[in-house]
Amino acid sequence: MRDRRDIIGAAQTGSGKTLAFGLPILQALLAEREAGGDAGSGGRASDRQGRGGGALRALVVAPTRELAVQAGHFQELGSILQFITSQRADAGADPDALQTFVFSATLTLPPALRRRVRKGGGGASGSASLEALMASMRFRGKPKVADLTSARRLADRVVEACIRCSEDGRDEALYYLLAAHPGRTLVFVNAVSAARRVAALLALLRLPAAALHASMQQRARLRALDRFRKDDNAVLVASDVAARGLDIAGVRCVVHYQVPASADVYVHRSGRTARAAADGLAVSLVTPREAPRYAALMQALGCELPPDFPVDAALMPAVRSRMRLAVRLDEALRMRSKAAVERGWRQRTAEAADIELSDDEGADAAPRTAPGDERAVAALQQELADALTRPLQPSFSMRR
Repeated sequence: MRDRRDIIGAAQTGSGKTLAFGLPILQALLAEREAGGDAGSGGRASDRQGRGGGALRALVVAPTRELAVQAGHFQELGSILQFITSQRADAGADPDALQTFVFSATLTLPPALRRRVRKGGGGASGSASLEALMASMRFRGKPKVADLTSARRLADRVVEACIRCSEDGRDEALYYLLAAHPGRTLVFVNAVSAARRVAALLALLRLPAAALHASMQQRARLRALDRFRKDDNAVLVASDVAARGLDIAGVRCVVHYQVPASADVYVHRSGRTARAAADGLAVSLVTPREAPRYAALMQALGCELPPDFPVDAALMPAVRSRMRLAVRLDEALRMRSKAAVERGWRQRTAEAADIELSDDEGADAAPRTAPGDERAVAALQQELADALTRPLQPSFSMRR
């Protein structure tokens, strides 16, 4: 800091990395105020740029709009830094006055953790290595590397557990967690399609659930985050756009609905809970197909397999019944929606070709697929509503 060296910092999630680069920015602005000039420009009027007439004091760069994700794409960042450097040189500014800070929870991970965990397959690998960053960034000389990460890599207050379930039972395990143990929960999936499907199922089960993924418009993404922050029992079903950087207070549990493909993604996902001095829980839903990848991931982290999360078997019949109804209703609603889209397409095509459709083919025609029939949908909705009015309680036998 004293010599204005570039700095690379690594520390556990939730440990205050944002403050670590925020304080030097504030210090530079205060020093400028005391000196009565432009920070980093030597007070040169020619260095004043921008609509407000002032020079650029600091640039904070995050790869996605939610302050998260995909560490490893430095082409855009390199272009930005090159432009800033050239502009400063043209203005006659001191090149040594530009200081660069890079912070992450996994920059200094050993190679075994950065590599994709191939056993079990699936998913994208995730972040870049420290060596790749050093080669890609335009640091002034050799930057100072401050590594405060522990051997465990996860934040100290994160408690890990797993639920072993079948592929078909994954939804039931998730619903059990959310219904039997309510609280602000972040559910991570590996694909956008999974985020949409899981969020829709949970909404049908009357849980305050919303989806967050890269295919959503920015307004919808911000709205989902805002609802998640305001409700103590909210559920956010997210792809890995929410895995890094997000700091939302009170996330009591992170659920890995699907096992991530690399250890660094697992670390960042789990780090959305147990922020600062809070406690948190990270639960992985592990199917037989994903078990080898999960074991390899834990081995790469140097950890033993986490204990099984306690599941009350007496609650599972009611959980299973509700989820099966929700799945059937979701499929029926999707088929009805698909049929409506197809009818609309036929109507528009016919109008463009000046063809008159029969009453059975027009946009107002009822869908012919039985599961999408309005009466079938209404019956499923009523059956699920009746089930949800009854408390989720253990099943028992009157036999002695």
